[in-house]
Amino acid sequence: MDKVTTTLKQRYQKFLDDVVPFLVPRWLFVCGILFYFVYRIFTLQGWYISCYALAIFHLNLFIAFLSPKIDPSFDMAESLDDTDGPSLPTNNNEEFRPFIRRLPEFKILGANCYINSYRYIFNILRLLLTFRFSGLF
Repeated sequence: MDKVTTTLKQRYQKFLDDVVPFLVPRWLFVCGILFYFVYRIFTLQGWYISCYALAIFHLNLFIAFLSPKIDPSFDMAESLDDTDGPSLPTNNNEEFRPFIRRLPEFKILGANCYINSYRYIFNILRLLLTFRFSGLF
């Protein structure tokens, strides 16, 4: 069993590594999944609570994407010696990094696909159970 999970993890990582250069198709795929979900919400006239929870999840990801990894206001509060604020590098050894994201773009896409895949799996299970108990299956 351990060998099977290791093989599956390696294949999944290989797939992710192969997809990295394709920025626009990745975003189009995720937007298409989300558009289909919103379309189903409006056509079925339901599932508003799950849509609200999914929107909160996406908002949390988006806020983490826009926020910096290291907040300069916390750094300035900790160092009382630097009253002038952040400064540019003075040596060649120092690297100037003005903005590093807390959550990279690829992780947002991965989280979107992950949560949407669970949503589709639960939807398929709901349909199977509905057909099973209605006598059609």
